[in-house]
Amino acid sequence: MIRLHDFRDWAGASRNATIIPCHRSGFWRDAWWQLHCGLVLKRPPEFRLEPRLASDRFYAFVERTWMWQQLPWAILFFVVGGWS
Repeated sequence: MIRLHDFRDWAGASRNATIIPCHRSGFWRDAWWQLHCGLVLKRPPEFRLEPRLASDRFYAFVERTWMWQQLPWAILFFVVGGWS
């Protein structure tokens, strides 16, 4: 999560950045790219997680349990809308 946000900040600040990671396109195009496309750079930025973040227990918990965090939403949507 932190890596993605740092990458978007880097891309947004770069003069030579492509349109893809900079939110310069519409919502639907950006959503399509995020869900279905990959981005490979010739010279990607180096990512170094700060020691205080690398040892943060909250971020470790969020990273470890992100899939389970979707379960309450899935149950709610099932209750509201049913299976099909």
